[in-house]
Amino acid sequence: RIPSLCYRSIDVMSHIMIRHVGDMAHLVAVLMLLKMAKRGNASGISLKAQELYLVVYCTRYLDVFTTWYSLYNTVMKLFFIIATALIVCILRAGEAWHTSYSPAHDSFHHWKLLALPNVLIASVVHLFGSANFEVMELFWTYSICLEAVAMWPQLVMFKDDKILKENQGESKNEILCPIFLFGIYRAIYILNWIYRANTERGYRHHPLTYICAVIQVLLYSKFFKK
Repeated sequence: RIPSLCYRSIDVMSHIMIRHVGDMAHLVAVLMLLKMAKRGNASGISLKAQELYLVVYCTRYLDVFTTWYSLYNTVMKLFFIIATALIVCILRAGEAWHTSYSPAHDSFHHWKLLALPNVLIASVVHLFGSANFEVMELFWTYSICLEAVAMWPQLVMFKDDKILKENQGESKNEILCPIFLFGIYRAIYILNWIYRANTERGYRHHPLTYICAVIQVLLYSKFFKK
C-alpha cells in the first residue's frame, strides 16, 4: 500500500506541475499584452480577440464568487478577468491612453461570426449532453466553445499583409510571443488531460473540452505553419 500511495502522490504532483506550467504560459501571455497596451504599443493587439477572451473568462470563472477551491485558483481567475478587462479598456480608450491601436485594422465581426453562433452551439450541447439544465454549467460550456476560436480575430489581424506593412517592426515581433504562449498554454493542458486519463482512477472525461482544445491548437498550428 505504501508504494501505491507514493506513486499516486507522484502522479498527483506531476499533473499539478504540468498544469502550473500551462498556467504560467497563459499568465505571461496576458501580462505581455497588458504591458504592450499600457506602453502605448498596441498596434498589433486585436481588441476583438480580447473582448472575446473577457467573455470567456467571465462566463467560465463565475464560480469564483460561489465556490472556494484554493487561493491559487481564486487569484488566477480574478487576474485573468481583471487584466483582460484592463486591456479592453485601454484599447477602447484609444487616444486618451496614447495607444497605437487602430480599429480599422481590427475589422473581424467577432460578435456576429463567433460569439453569437457559439451561444447556439453551447445551448445545444448542454441541453443534449446534460441530464439537468444548469445555468452555471451552460456558461461553462459556452466558455469552452468560445475559447476555441477567441484568438481568430488576432490571427486574422496579424496575417493581414496591409497591417504587417503599417505596423512597426517591434509590434510585429512582440505580438508573436503572446500568441505563441496562448497556443503553448492550451497544448500543455491537452498533455495534462492525457496524463491524468492514464494515471488517475475515475478520471472524468470531457469530450467537448478535448474537441475544442484540439480545434484551438490546430488553429494556432495553421497560423504558424504559414
